[in-house]
Amino acid sequence: MQVITIFNHKGGVGKTTVAFNLGLALGKLGKRVLLADLDPQANLTALAIPENDLFSIYGEDAGWTIAMAVRPLISGEGDFVASAPQEIRHNVLLVPGDIRLADFESLLPSSWTESLAGQERGFRVTSAIYRLLHTLSRQHGCDLVICDVGPNIGALNRAIIASSDFLMLPVSSDLFSLRALETVGKSVVEWVKQWRRARGGVPQKLGFDIPRGSPVFLGYVVQQFGVYGGRPAAAYRHWQERLEPALISGVVTPLQEMGLVRDSLDSLKLANIRDFHSLAPKAQQTCKAIFELDSSEAPGQHINTVAEASQVFEDLATKVIVKTSEN
Repeated sequence: MQVITIFNHKGGVGKTTVAFNLGLALGKLGKRVLLADLDPQANLTALAIPENDLFSIYGEDAGWTIAMAVRPLISGEGDFVASAPQEIRHNVLLVPGDIRLADFESLLPSSWTESLAGQERGFRVTSAIYRLLHTLSRQHGCDLVICDVGPNIGALNRAIIASSDFLMLPVSSDLFSLRALETVGKSVVEWVKQWRRARGGVPQKLGFDIPRGSPVFLGYVVQQFGVYGGRPAAAYRHWQERLEPALISGVVTPLQEMGLVRDSLDSLKLANIRDFHSLAPKAQQTCKAIFELDSSEAPGQHINTVAEASQVFEDLATKVIVKTSEN
């Protein structure tokens, strides 16, 4: 089982869209997938589960969520609690997100410091989500875990990145997305350095597994570019020409120096995902992947765009399967 985190602290680059559509595409290809909504805003859960069904998770008779899984750690009464995730498709399960996950995040700055000091409690709290995901994967026979996280470089994402086997980076072709790349690289490098140092001081007979803290850079996905005459629109081409140098200096080179990059830059580009315009909100309304929309939801020529989306995400899923199988 491999854990892939889709990460960029720049908002609006399509992390949740990629996580959802990639997860369903992997499921169609026969992989057993666990989607983990680890963003307290729970956007992945809202995308995956119809609004009426959300009440069964968050209503008075609340179902199990990521926050409920770690609640014993918040209260100091025990370890994580694994329960049944939501089955949203054949082969695809979901750990629902929860705004109350922010309560768990408040523990993580001190637990990280305690881990660096070699204290058992620090390792227990910091590794809780890692151990939860591995437990659920064993229980439900999952091949891959796809983690959707919030757009920040806070303590929760630090623990999740340390718990990951792979990182995938969605980017948009615009000025602010490019400016964010340097911070992505610096943050991941610093987190990996610190966690490797913490692992060097693990107490004997710890009694539970902790992550390696060596997430390999799987690659990047260029999101939401406009198309004119079959080519990316001029404004996007302008920024795409600057994307590769920014990626090399901000992300690839720093991660290479940590031994976290395996591939050449050409093979790190996983997909170009165009702006699907009106199909995106329709997919959100129906809790479907874009490639699941039918002719009534994508009338006329829009159905050709659905077919294009199907090919894009199938190709992306195939690359992910190949690259993660090489680990």
